[in-house]
Formats: sequence, structure tokens, C-alpha cells
Amino acid sequence: MAYAVNEIEQRLGKVRELSTGASLYEQVAEEATELAHAAQKIARYLRGEQPIAEDFDIFKEEENFKEEYGDVLLSVYAVMGVCCGDFYIETVESYDKKLDRWVERLEEGVKEKDVHISMDPV
Repeated sequence: MAYAVNEIEQRLGKVRELSTGASLYEQVAEEATELAHAAQKIARYLRGEQPIAEDFDIFKEEENFKEEYGDVLLSVYAVMGVCCGDFYIETVESYDKKLDRWVERLEEGVKEKDVHISMDPV
């Protein structure tokens, strides 16, 4: 179901009203932990480092990763009290510098190891 930004922010306001600051941050921590776990599970599968369960389904795990990512975003938005506006803009604007640093570190690592790093998108 699609919602307008102001409706989402109203509902986030209700969450903030009914929650303590500490519980909101705990929610972020819980959701971030679940996202990290989902990412580690996929990474282990991609590397073939550990045996996997017979019923392991990479597509299901990727969907779980996306869901956990959404949960992290929502909980962060609840802490910040917004889902868009200045917080979103400031976050996106920081990506430029962060991506440059990330690429630089990866390129330096490749030079040091003299290997090629590639990763298929999830």
C-alpha cells in the first residue's frame, strides 16, 4: 500500500510518541543485527566457506536481506523522526565522499595483493 510522505511521518511520530528514546535505539540495534546476520549468511554461501542446509535458498535469503534492510531504515527513521527531508538529503549527500573512499581503499587493496576483486550484485 502506498502512503504519502506526510502520512508516513505522522505514523513515525506516533511510534515516537508511544516509545522511549532508548527503545527506539534498541530497535535500530536489533534490526541492524538481523541485517548483519542476513548479510553474513549470504557471504558464507557466496564464498562456499561453510556447509549449508539442504533447504537453503539463496533467493529467499536475498529477499530476507532486503526485508531486514527495510527494517533498519524504518527504525532509523523512527529515531530521527523523519523519513525524508533534511536527514535523507544529508545522508545521500554523504555517499559521494564515502563511495570515493571505499573505491580508493579497494583499489589500494588490489594493488597490494595484485588480485582482481569482483562481486556479482545480490
